[in-house]
Amino acid sequence: FNRRHTPLLRHFKLPASPLKHVQGGMQRLGRHVPSFPSTAIHVIDSVQYFAGQSFAEAHILFEQNTQARWTINGIWSDGATCTLHIVPDGVTHYEQLVFEGKDYSWEVEFPNREGRIPDGKFVQKSGSNIQVITDPGAKGNYLEQMGYAPAFRGFLRELDSKETPSPAYRLAASRSTISIMDVMLLRKKSAVWFGSSPCLSV
Repeated sequence: FNRRHTPLLRHFKLPASPLKHVQGGMQRLGRHVPSFPSTAIHVIDSVQYFAGQSFAEAHILFEQNTQARWTINGIWSDGATCTLHIVPDGVTHYEQLVFEGKDYSWEVEFPNREGRIPDGKFVQKSGSNIQVITDPGAKGNYLEQMGYAPAFRGFLRELDSKETPSPAYRLAASRSTISIMDVMLLRKKSAVWFGSSPCLSV
């Protein structure tokens, strides 16, 4: 869950205007299909974490014609929707999310030294106003940019603290993400529902 600690998104906060839809996904080159959900978990966690809530319901479709591909359609309790496309063997490396509200669009491309935008991108569009957010001091440092080093430092601070763990370190908040990954591993057309007692329906 290191993406939660990516410096580029250190001050990420969606506007008060309701979120309507998120689109995006992850693509890699030459990855092993059966185990790829354990990599895709990054973007699945990120979309829920940065939206501020877990899906109320998610539908997962696996297809393998000329190319293996998962499509995840998530729905939040307030009616906002999400569509993610996950491709383990595509034409480039990328991991992107676009958060869309009534009057804004937040576009995020996570840093990836092998990707099309190595340092990542965060662009905030509100009406005619466009603001490009830059990576605060981590340029060229892969472990910092991808959030690995910040996540580890924070984890050590959490261990030393006598306070309740902060939201980014609460594994209970990751239950839906892990459940979606488990369904993806089945490589079937599946539906997964979340509530007080998540259950899987295949």
